[in-house]
Amino acid sequence: MLKKSILFFSIVSLTTPGLAFAYVPIPVGGHKGELDLVLRLSFERGKIEPTENALSFQAADWNVYTLGAGFTIGDVAWLQDLFVRLDASYYASPAERNEKGVVAPTSCLGRVIDDHTCEFYPEDRGLLITPMVGFNLVHKPAYSFGVFLQGTIPIDVNTAKFALPRIDYIAGGLQMGVHLTDWFGFQSRFYIGSGAIGAEPNGAVAMTNLLSFEAPRWILPWKAGLNIGPYFEGDFTRRFDARYDAAFTTGYPAVRDRVQAMRFALASLPYFLVTDRVALEFGYVQKFFGYDPPATQLFTVAVRSVF
Repeated sequence: MLKKSILFFSIVSLTTPGLAFAYVPIPVGGHKGELDLVLRLSFERGKIEPTENALSFQAADWNVYTLGAGFTIGDVAWLQDLFVRLDASYYASPAERNEKGVVAPTSCLGRVIDDHTCEFYPEDRGLLITPMVGFNLVHKPAYSFGVFLQGTIPIDVNTAKFALPRIDYIAGGLQMGVHLTDWFGFQSRFYIGSGAIGAEPNGAVAMTNLLSFEAPRWILPWKAGLNIGPYFEGDFTRRFDARYDAAFTTGYPAVRDRVQAMRFALASLPYFLVTDRVALEFGYVQKFFGYDPPATQLFTVAVRSVF
């Protein structure tokens, strides 16, 4: 029988603007009265693609460091497995500059580096505080269905920058887990976020459908699991970036290139239970097609412990 802890999901978004992304399940914890702590490192790689013009593409090389804690309250009235959570994420995003072609000083609305290089946005570091609450509406031994709500409080964040973690002042969604056999299951999550209302980051929806495999042991003498499946994300609002338009959009300012990300990707999320209360979690998400992503690859590594 699949453990209750595996069917009970954390409300952790591996935050990247486009990657409200790849939700990692809690392979330990999730029981009444338990506190779980997680330390997660996220590495955004691949390419930053701010416009449709390939000359605007840059190498993605920025990181997010997350420390989180969650407490499972348990059943309250008709709310099952009620939990609260607080995550703090520190990110370091590099300066955004043209790496291909030439941007003349007259077309640079940012900082002119030299006669052919423009810095659209400087490097940025900031903190994101994410409070969360969630519960199951249905929880049986073989399946669960729940909802979650969360928000993001940005501290010292340049929201005009293109390469940023996901920022949703208000967000929520639905999550489902189904246990089909002793070793095979299915997980699904729907996420909708407001973006930074009145600021630059767009609102978005994200959907993840994962096949879940679990083995008593793998190469190492630990219980192991793998969640793998497609990920889709799309912005339902749009914005415009004058700095990138001036450099790469022919006909600017009469013509503007909207920033409205969409991506289809594959998420692969293995984990290992070192003990019943300690787990190692890994993640790899690869974009296959889409547009306007702040990164086309995501790598994560985390350690989680339950008390």
